[in-house]
Parts: sequence; C-alpha cells; structure tokens
Amino acid sequence: AGDFALEGRVNIDAIRTLHMAAIDQFGLPDHVREEVTCLLDECQDMLRGVSLLQELSPKSLDQLVSYGERCSVRIVAARLNQIGVPAQAIDSWDVGIMTDCNFGDAKLLPGYEKKV
Repeated sequence: AGDFALEGRVNIDAIRTLHMAAIDQFGLPDHVREEVTCLLDECQDMLRGVSLLQELSPKSLDQLVSYGERCSVRIVAARLNQIGVPAQAIDSWDVGIMTDCNFGDAKLLPGYEKKV
C-alpha cells in the first residue's frame, strides 16, 4: 500500500473488505468493527500523507505495517472471547514495550524482556 501511495494511488478498499468480511463471518461485536474502522481510516490518512509528501521512510513503513497487526489482533481477540478463550487486544506501547530505532528490524531495549 505504501508503494502505491508513492505513485499517488491511495486505496485500501481491498484491505478494508477483508477485515470487515472476517468481522461479519464471525459475527463479532460492533465495537470491534468500530475499532478496526477507526484504525483503517487512520491508515488511509497516513497513506494520503505518504502520497502528498512522496516519502516512505522506514519509520513510516513500520507504522503502516502496524495498522494491519493492530486490526488483526482485535479481530483475533474478539473471536477467542467468542469461543470462550479469554483474550484482550493490546498494543505494544500500551504495555510499555520499548525498542531501538532500527526501523524495519527493531529490537527490544535491554531489560524489557523481563518487564513484559
């Protein structure tokens, strides 16, 4: 999607359709749809920014990849809860995970493995 944005093509309809189909297939709660929609809207906004700036840095690419991960974890957690397995979607920064600045290949900062 980032490479397409560099070419001026910002369209995440296929990604949105896949996520919404999973939500519909499993009959997940409305709050999951709302959270995923919000994340996908944010992703689309970011892609518009990439298109306007004509720049896709490793940091921006990591951020773009995170949207898919964050959408998926919400869907998986909701499905697990639905089948009786307690689960909660948590973003890495919400539990205090800190990494180095090697975008595209970041590693946990020393000592964080024990904290997590």
